[in-house]
Amino acid sequence: MKPSSPPPVTADLFQQLEPVVLEDLYHYAPVGYHSLDADGRFLLINETELRWLGYTREEVIGRRFFSELLPADQRAFFTEQFELFKKTGVVKDLRFTLERQDGSHFPILLNDTAIYDEDGRFLMTRTVVLDLTVQQALEDQIFQKNEELNSLNEQLFALNQTKNRFIGVVAHDLQNPITNLRMLAAKFRKTAETLTPRQAQWVEEIDETARHMGELIQQTLDVNRIERNANAPQFADLNVLPLLAELLNRFTYLAERKAIRLRFLSEQAEGRAFTDPAYLTEIVENLISNAIKFSPGGKTVRLTVHSDETALQIGVADEGPGVPVDEQARLFGRFAVLSPRPTAGESSSGLGLSIAKEYADQLGASLHYENRPNAGATFILRLPTRPR
Repeated sequence: MKPSSPPPVTADLFQQLEPVVLEDLYHYAPVGYHSLDADGRFLLINETELRWLGYTREEVIGRRFFSELLPADQRAFFTEQFELFKKTGVVKDLRFTLERQDGSHFPILLNDTAIYDEDGRFLMTRTVVLDLTVQQALEDQIFQKNEELNSLNEQLFALNQTKNRFIGVVAHDLQNPITNLRMLAAKFRKTAETLTPRQAQWVEEIDETARHMGELIQQTLDVNRIERNANAPQFADLNVLPLLAELLNRFTYLAERKAIRLRFLSEQAEGRAFTDPAYLTEIVENLISNAIKFSPGGKTVRLTVHSDETALQIGVADEGPGVPVDEQARLFGRFAVLSPRPTAGESSSGLGLSIAKEYADQLGASLHYENRPNAGATFILRLPTRPR
């Protein structure tokens, strides 16, 4: 024999509940219930709210006004809202602070519905009161933690500014001796016939070390400038072809040391872009430097230029190993260490591409890697041809 199913919960079933059960539900609910008359005096209140307040029923019903339980600075606001409520019939999520009999306070949230007679006259409120003590404590903790975080952020910002200034000064001051070292190496190179092969090798090593140090210093200054949001781009409408040819020519010596051919390919006599030449220089130099660094000897690095209706496109392509697909997402990250390595033991800081990408973003340009399986790496820079 199957057990009988319980009857469905309906309004009729609710009406059949014993009055004592309904009274228990009202008085011992986890929320406060009360009703106020048109003057704001207590007509009804449940045991839960009485327990919160520390009063007896006799001390409240017909004797106390709700506003008397509020701090002085909240009473005018309550009176204003109560008068408005008697006309609208609904109040939602009003916050107040109630004062207990012992003088302590606790935060509450009020939701009210008005009850009217058949003629539309206001009779009383039907009020639900939520004790926000626990919620308020959590909010206070969150506020305190936020204040602590704000204080720490301010300290970190100040430390970062100090660090940036220090790096800027040190890196700038190091540029002069590095430049002097390279000039000295160039003088020795002009007298190569008086040097022994070993001495000539030392000169080359001094020049390469100084060049690398200069590159690191420049990259440090670039990162420092980006972090300080210094030197916003100075845009101008330019024919960039002469600049690109000059930049490629600067790398002739490095390319010759690895027997790498440099090619500048453009089918147009002019290539105009709306850009900043200093930012463009940093971007293209980093791309060419990387292409040479990761190309095997005897290969070719190509700098190409092409225009369309919306942009001037600059490509830098090498014939090195390229970048594995699973590593391409990290390509423009700072200090990214990827599996392809420089082909002649050159060092790599992992900053060049990240600097190029951030400068491109500041120019309103796009810089992306074009995947060419087994055909080397190609980086495409698209510069706007007009202001945006």
